[in-house]
Amino acid sequence: MAYALDLIRDHALHWPEKAKTDFRSRYLKQSAGLKEASALHNLLNRALQELNDGHSRLITPAMQQRRVPGWPEARLVSGSAMVTVPACILSSQSEAEAFANTIAEHIQNLARSKPTGWIIDLRQNFGGNMWPMLAGLYPLLGPGMVGAFIDREGRRQNWILSWGAASVGDQVRCAIKAEATAHQQSGRIAVLTDRTTASSGEAIATAFRCWPRSRSFGDCTAGASTSNSSFQMPDGCILALTTGVFMDRGGGTYGGPLIPDERVDPQRGDDTVERASAWIMYQRDIPS
Repeated sequence: MAYALDLIRDHALHWPEKAKTDFRSRYLKQSAGLKEASALHNLLNRALQELNDGHSRLITPAMQQRRVPGWPEARLVSGSAMVTVPACILSSQSEAEAFANTIAEHIQNLARSKPTGWIIDLRQNFGGNMWPMLAGLYPLLGPGMVGAFIDREGRRQNWILSWGAASVGDQVRCAIKAEATAHQQSGRIAVLTDRTTASSGEAIATAFRCWPRSRSFGDCTAGASTSNSSFQMPDGCILALTTGVFMDRGGGTYGGPLIPDERVDPQRGDDTVERASAWIMYQRDIPS
């Protein structure tokens, strides 16, 4: 417990607020005498909930095995090219690169149909590895800084796209094949979100923010627009600790739900795709 609390003290986004309280000593005292792993895990989860960042969590070995694979899909919808980007829950770098290349190949293939615009569907994208998603969308996003992490000290780590490689700072995290890096940037881009768009899914939505050719549709996101750092615990668990917030290319910072430009109330029927398609059709004759 002491090790986990030290990590919280050294890295947690909201630690400055807790440093003024008895947070650390209180949980150390409560952990004294606890022997069973489940009891310690429950106590640590209570501590993480008290941080009130909505994203920190303890991942047990059993939870690490509960992976829900998804794979990018693409189709034409009313003349627009629609690319569905699901959560990226993959265990190897080669799988991550295959995921990224699939997105880029979908964009290449759909571009041959000369679509009026693009729809990026992030609904039900609950997160995972953001870098294959960013790398795969390079043909639409193009090069440059598309977002950033901001930590509690105000330090910034930029998300950079360059020649199909997605990097944080100068560290490349994922890249697509060279032949897939050609830009297909004609037409507007509609980004779809809902309440299940979370974490890395929200990062991808953030990457399209403050871009004049894009507009977001759907419902508010889950509110986990924060970065997590993973720390290996002695018992095999992973402590996923929220250490920063997202920043868009315009300098806007998040940390909570992303509100779409055009909100669709699912209680009144979901016409998100139709509204996105209508916007693209209306915008197609407006000069870039």
